[in-house]
Amino acid sequence: MSDQIKVQVRHLTKKFGDLLVLSDVSFDVMDGDLLCVVGPTGCGKTTFLNSLVNIYDTTSGEILLDGQKVDTKKQNIAYIFQGNSTMPWLTVEENVGFGLLYKPLSDEEKKERTEKYLEIVGLTKYRKYYPKQLSASMLQRVSIARAFATEPELLLMDEP
Repeated sequence: MSDQIKVQVRHLTKKFGDLLVLSDVSFDVMDGDLLCVVGPTGCGKTTFLNSLVNIYDTTSGEILLDGQKVDTKKQNIAYIFQGNSTMPWLTVEENVGFGLLYKPLSDEEKKERTEKYLEIVGLTKYRKYYPKQLSASMLQRVSIARAFATEPELLLMDEP
């Protein structure tokens, strides 16, 4: 555990028109911590995650990662969505390696990471399959492997 703050949420509010989804939310997540947000359907869990990675603009407040405004182009953040996020035109292996395409890694390291995470999620023998050939749980494992392969500094999971 570290005593360094990784994520700071300050007075976060998010509205969709007149619908108030998040109201003045503030908290810190320390580096190395695991945070699980639970609540009923519609309480704002996904809205919070989407706000964190700038899919949604916030109505007010701020979210900081390592003291800076979140910028997914500069910070290594992985997000596993609720639903299937595989790319149907790519094989399992290509889907897992997709997040590594623009990382400053050698081709060999990209290949090693892809192989490592295919093995961890138990999909090595399905590497040449396409998403339409997989079960729903296998599709989610592809998404999980893709996210972990980037070895992110922040990993977000929305009901994975």
